[in-house]
Amino acid sequence: MKKQDGFLYILRHPCRVFSDYGVGDDEYLFKIGVTTRTVNIRLKQHNTDFKKHAGKVVQETGQLWEVHEVYSVQNVYVAESIFWKNTKFADIPFMGGVEIIAMKSEEVQQAIDVVLKLSTGASRMESW
Repeated sequence: MKKQDGFLYILRHPCRVFSDYGVGDDEYLFKIGVTTRTVNIRLKQHNTDFKKHAGKVVQETGQLWEVHEVYSVQNVYVAESIFWKNTKFADIPFMGGVEIIAMKSEEVQQAIDVVLKLSTGASRMESW
C-alpha cells in the first residue's frame, strides 16, 4: 500500500427519507470517502455521476450531497480504515466499497475523533 497525502471527506445528504438505507429520525445518510485531489472535484463527481451509488441518491431525490467535514491526512488509506474500524459497521462485509450509510452524527464524530488521535498529521480543514 502506497502512502498518499490527501483528504478524508464526509458528505451528508439533506434528504431524510431513505427506506433503502434505513435512515432513522436521528440519522442522516453519509458518504465517507478519501481523495488525493480536491474535495470539490469529488463532490461534483458524486453529485453528477448517476451510474455510481452517490449519484443515484442525487438522481432519486433531486438533492445534492453537501460537504459535512473535511480532514487533511497523511495517508488516505490508513485514515479511511481507522474511520470504518471505529464504527458499528466495521464487521459488515456487504458494503463492497460503497461508503454510503445511515449514521447518527455522533457516530460519525466518534469515528473522526479516533482518526484525529491515531492518524499521523490528521487535522480538520476549515475550507477546502
